[in-house]
Amino acid sequence: MWLLWGGALNPVTYRSTPGSNALDNEVVSALKRCRFMPAIYNGKPAQVLFLGTVLFFVTDDKPHLRIYANQNHDDIEKGNDFIAPQMIAETANNVALPKNELLKGRIYHQKGVVELAITVDANGNQKDIKLLSEDPVGFNFGDATLTLLSGAKYIPGFRNGHPVDCTFNHYVLALPLSRLRLKN
Repeated sequence: MWLLWGGALNPVTYRSTPGSNALDNEVVSALKRCRFMPAIYNGKPAQVLFLGTVLFFVTDDKPHLRIYANQNHDDIEKGNDFIAPQMIAETANNVALPKNELLKGRIYHQKGVVELAITVDANGNQKDIKLLSEDPVGFNFGDATLTLLSGAKYIPGFRNGHPVDCTFNHYVLALPLSRLRLKN
């Protein structure tokens, strides 16, 4: 979800467990009502991409809700205090992608999910970006996402309250492709 001026812009859920529609709806509803401290970049409020994980489970007949500000499997499994870096919107590549690069996805109205591993230093500079997976394959979502996010700047990640160099999982929802700016 994008955050600007403390409010969530178009919160969405994806990669949900089957049968969790009620939780998805409640999470989106709560995010629409939430207010966050705005991110500051170059001394002024900035729009950032905030990604997280919500877990609901029952143990010993007691419900548990856990909310993490990251998507890292290991950190979530261990319950670590880790806030993943947040991409600053204005620093993403605003490039036109060649029209034929994503044409198949447009024809089939296909959505997908891309998984990246991104390394960011404690100052918010992207040091590395790797494509881990894309689902479904064959629509070139991975390469297009790498092109758009390469070189972006971030609010750094925080571990136990301190900015850190880190590599984190970043899942990108590939929405209907008519929204992307395509080069003729």
